[in-house]
Amino acid sequence: MTNASTQALLAIYLGETYAEIEVRSLPLNKKSKALFKKNYFLPQSSLKTTLNQVQKKLTELNVQITDSYVVCRYLERLKTFRLGGSVVQVVHRGFENSYVVENTSRVSLAASALVISVADDFSTEFFTTEMIRIKKINPDANKVVIELDSELIPTVDIQKIKDFFIELGFKIFACDKPQDLLQVRKTLLNAGSEGTKEEIISELKENFKYGDGENETCTKVHFWIKDQFQFNDSNSFENFDLYFSSQDFLSYLLKQSKKNNLIHFDLENWMILNSEQKNIWDSPWGLIHRNYNVITPIALHPLTEILIDETSRLQFSKTPASSEPGPMIAGRGVKSLLIDLFWSDIHSDPQFKTLFPQLENCLLQTKIESQFKVLEKGQRSESKELTKADLIEFVNELIDFELELKLGHPASEIEKTIWTGHLSGLINKKSVPFSWTDSIYQYLSGK
Repeated sequence: MTNASTQALLAIYLGETYAEIEVRSLPLNKKSKALFKKNYFLPQSSLKTTLNQVQKKLTELNVQITDSYVVCRYLERLKTFRLGGSVVQVVHRGFENSYVVENTSRVSLAASALVISVADDFSTEFFTTEMIRIKKINPDANKVVIELDSELIPTVDIQKIKDFFIELGFKIFACDKPQDLLQVRKTLLNAGSEGTKEEIISELKENFKYGDGENETCTKVHFWIKDQFQFNDSNSFENFDLYFSSQDFLSYLLKQSKKNNLIHFDLENWMILNSEQKNIWDSPWGLIHRNYNVITPIALHPLTEILIDETSRLQFSKTPASSEPGPMIAGRGVKSLLIDLFWSDIHSDPQFKTLFPQLENCLLQTKIESQFKVLEKGQRSESKELTKADLIEFVNELIDFELELKLGHPASEIEKTIWTGHLSGLINKKSVPFSWTDSIYQYLSGK
C-alpha cells in the first residue's frame, strides 16, 4: 500500500436481505472518522454489485481496506435449500445416506448419486472408475466428505484416499466418527456451505485488492464467530458456525449489557434472546452439536402480509412474504406488508434513506397510502374498521402483549432488557438507535 492512500477498516453486517457497510480510517480511535457508510437492500443489489459500488467510491476517495470485519446472517438463505449437490461422500459400505436415518423429512444435505461406498478391498482403480461416474453426474463436483473410521480402515489407507482427491483439486472435509450422525451432519453442512462462504470471501478480496504481481495485497477477512472476530485463513472455525454469526454477536452485546434479555427488531428478524444456552441445534437438516443462546421468535415478522380474508376481515399471514420483490417501501412490492405500515417513520430515519431510496418518490408514498385505503375500505364487519393509524396502534399492542407474556415483565423496563435492531425505535421509543457497524467498531476499538 502506498503512503498516499488512506488505510482503513471495513465493517459489514451481511444479512439475508440487506447489508450495512461502513469504512473508518486507521488508526482506530476517537479521531477516526467514517469515510463511507451505506445500507443496501440485497434483493435489488447483489453482493457482487454492492461491493463493487463500495469499491468504486473508495477508489475515488483513495482509500485502501486492510481488514474487513463481517457479522453474517447471509447463510440464512440456505436453510430452505437442498445442499450437497457438488459434494462427494466417501463412506463405509452400509452407511450410505445414514445421516437421514433419524428423520427422512428433513432438508437434504447430500446427493445420493455422489456417494462412494468402500469396503476393505478398495483400490485406486476403484476410485478412478467411481470418479468417472460422478463427473458424468456433476462435472462441477469439487468437495468431498470422507466419513471413514480408522478402526475399520487403516489410517494410512484413509490418507491415500485424501491424497487421491487432493490431487484432483477437491476440498477435503473429514468425519472420523461416521456412527455419530450429529457429527456427520455437521461435516456435510460444512461442505455444503463452503461455496457461500467462499463467495463472500472472494468478493471482498476481489474488490479490495491493491497492487499487482508480487506486491499485490488484498483485504484480510474476519468473521464474527462465537465471541470474537476470527481470521478466515487461520482455519479457527467451521463453516456451520457462520449460521450463528449474527446471533452470537447479539449474544455478545447482551453479555456486555449485563441485562437479562435482548429484544431485537430488525428488517428481517424479530425475536427475544436470553442468556440461557442450548448445546444441540435443531437445524433444518437435523440435529447438530452447537452451543448457542436461546432465542424466542416474535409471532409477527416485518414481512408479514396484511390482507383481507374470505370473510372480509383483516388478517396477518401465517408466514412472511418473500424478500423478492420485497415490501412496497423497496419500490417493487405489491403486497401490504407489516413494515410498510411504518413507511413515514422509515422515510424520516437517516439510517433508511440509503436502504430504501425509492421512498423519496412521492408516487410511491401515494401508492402505499392508497393500498392501505383499499384494505380499510375492503373490510366488512360489524366492528370498527381499522384505519392505517389503528393498525399501527394494534400492531404495537400485540407486540407489547407478546413481549410481556414471554419476558414476564413489561418490555419497556430498560433495566432488564437491551433493545437492538433498526426498527426497535418504532416499537419502543426509549430504545437507543442501533447500528451493526457502530457496534462492530465499538468492539474493535475496545470500548
